[in-house]
Amino acid sequence: MGIIKKIVHILSNIIYILITIYLVICIPMIFGHTPVVVLSGSMEPTYKVGSVIYYKKVSEKELKEEDVITFNIDNKTISILQMFIRFVMKILKVR
Repeated sequence: MGIIKKIVHILSNIIYILITIYLVICIPMIFGHTPVVVLSGSMEPTYKVGSVIYYKKVSEKELKEEDVITFNIDNKTISILQMFIRFVMKILKVR
């Protein structure tokens, strides 16, 4: 009987850990943030490969130099994460 109790205790702890991980990932989504995973080293050392970053939509007027932005290419599901730099601001005519 003691072994079954230990197994149930271990399984319940695993379930609690999984629920906690799920909540940490999903709670920001309730508030309009979308997760994206950094797939390349282009954002290092600020963001390491494999990092999960949350973003939300903002207007172009809210963007400022050195903000990190994501955008889709040709309406595909690939998101690109890049620093928002001065020449992009000029192209978008954001000031």
